[in-house]
Amino acid sequence: PRAPLPRRFSALSLVCAAPRPRPLVVPRSCLDWCKRRPHLAGALGAALTTRFFELGWIARIDRSRAITVTATGRRALRRELEVGGR
Repeated sequence: PRAPLPRRFSALSLVCAAPRPRPLVVPRSCLDWCKRRPHLAGALGAALTTRFFELGWIARIDRSRAITVTATGRRALRRELEVGGR
């Protein structure tokens, strides 16, 4: 059986810091203003994004805000977090 998701996040060495102490906030989705697609908001979303850049799992597209999942990232996300189907 797979490890629970929080333990898998721990294995990724995530650093998830809030700007000020506050009660635990459940991760929530946020609707992107231009693509109108949901994404993960808050400190967890920021920590995952930072770590995925460090691991080479995602990359910026032409110096814009847009990103793409790399081939390495697709394999790793499937293996580590069971995300993606192809």
